[in-house]
Amino acid sequence: MEIDKNKDKEYNIKVPVFLTEEKESTEDKDLFGNTMSSQMISTVKMQIEAYNNGKNGHVTSDKRSKTSVTGVNKIECTDHQIHGTECLLLQVTAYRTKLYDGYYQGDEDESIIVFKENDKLCSDTHFILLYPKLTGLKSPHKIFWYVLVYEDPAKNNEEVTRVAKLIMKDILKYPIRNIKEPSLLETLKKHKLINQVEISLSSISEDDNEVDVYLQNYKHTCKLKKEKKMLFENIPADIAEQIFNDDGFIHDYNKKQVKFLLANKQVFTMTKEYRENLKKTLEDSFNYSFPVTQDQIKDDIFKKDFIIDKLGDVLQNFLSINDK
Repeated sequence: MEIDKNKDKEYNIKVPVFLTEEKESTEDKDLFGNTMSSQMISTVKMQIEAYNNGKNGHVTSDKRSKTSVTGVNKIECTDHQIHGTECLLLQVTAYRTKLYDGYYQGDEDESIIVFKENDKLCSDTHFILLYPKLTGLKSPHKIFWYVLVYEDPAKNNEEVTRVAKLIMKDILKYPIRNIKEPSLLETLKKHKLINQVEISLSSISEDDNEVDVYLQNYKHTCKLKKEKKMLFENIPADIAEQIFNDDGFIHDYNKKQVKFLLANKQVFTMTKEYRENLKKTLEDSFNYSFPVTQDQIKDDIFKKDFIIDKLGDVLQNFLSINDK
């Protein structure tokens, strides 16, 4: 009898939680609460309907130095309630195109279909939960969204996150919030001890010295890629601030990414890139995950009831710590 070695294997579904930029609402106080949440949801539904029926083409995003393009084909949304609050689950059909290599091979007849430039590799299981948030007792109120991204194990790393950011920015007009440097540093100081600090250094450079002498007379290009990763635990806030400000990497690397993981699951990501000048970006998110079995991978992970149940648990955990 053949034993399935993967039967008891567990996988992790990652659920990064993002906050969008805030907008002001001048609605009267008696509309504050569920009614205003309903208005936010109705607006999103109209925006999605307009996008699905639009004739202006799909929103797309490409990654620098990559030929492939990610696009959003259509979005379906369903109403749900989590802890008494209305929310929306988005099921997104996304695709990759401009695939200059690769092919599809059938399992049974082994037929081969070679990808052409404008062919699309599609998936209709990108799930994103939108949970409305309202603050302020007096008008104007601040309104924004908690965005929970369902990164299932079948996708490439951060694939659904890229799609979610594209939708929030270009379709729903609620870009993911970027934290400001003073606020980031102040938060690090308040925590005093940082659970984990992950530093990634990388560079790509021309290097003819790596070519053997007998080949140097031939036309050639040679690129040298360097990577270095370091993980530290229980770092004092003052040392974390030194890591944040340290630009010494520019002598040996082009890019530095630092992730500060706090006790409340909050993650600050700082990316510095040095080319002609130094460019810095900051991002604020909260990282959660939960395990799933091989059987759940096959049977459950794309069922909406399963997704809502799991994201509801994540949201409850997040709100209990961060929604003060």
